[in-house]
Amino acid sequence: MKNWIKSYWSNCLSITAIICSLVAICVSLPSAPELGIDYIGVIVGILSFLVTLLIGWQIYNAVTIEKRIKGEVERTRNEIDSYFNKQKVENLYMLTIVNGISQSRMDVMEKKYDSALFCCIYTIDAALKANTPDIAQTCLNMVIDSIIPGFKRQTTKETAKENKANYIQILKKMNDDRVIDLIVYLRSL
Repeated sequence: MKNWIKSYWSNCLSITAIICSLVAICVSLPSAPELGIDYIGVIVGILSFLVTLLIGWQIYNAVTIEKRIKGEVERTRNEIDSYFNKQKVENLYMLTIVNGISQSRMDVMEKKYDSALFCCIYTIDAALKANTPDIAQTCLNMVIDSIIPGFKRQTTKETAKENKANYIQILKKMNDDRVIDLIVYLRSL
């Protein structure tokens, strides 16, 4: 704030000094000594002063426009960067979802229900993070209808036992009443 005040008063005093000096020159050096004050000299002095102000104004505008353009370019660059970063994250979630669903289906066909449950639960998590609840619901249906019946018959359940706390945390995010029975079953492992 102090710098602005100093700059303001400095500029005002400079302009006043220039005006006083122009008037003094016009009074002391008239082109026709008998007139006293040469009005043509005053007019030329005022016009010169105004031209100087206009040139200064143009220079000032050029500097401020450059700063505004730099600011606008930076803001636009940041918006584009944030958009592409958001898209990159969404694309990674979608890739995880597609990969998880494919792997789950292959594991179900190969009767590897423990691995299918792992893939499907983490696909539900990725779908919820990607804000695609319909895909999460599809994976939940796959878990309940295809994986859990085969999983109950399967003897090896090591992956599910090791990850059941994570499974339960992920399933708690779902808005489906069938999740309660699934959580109860996972806790009993």
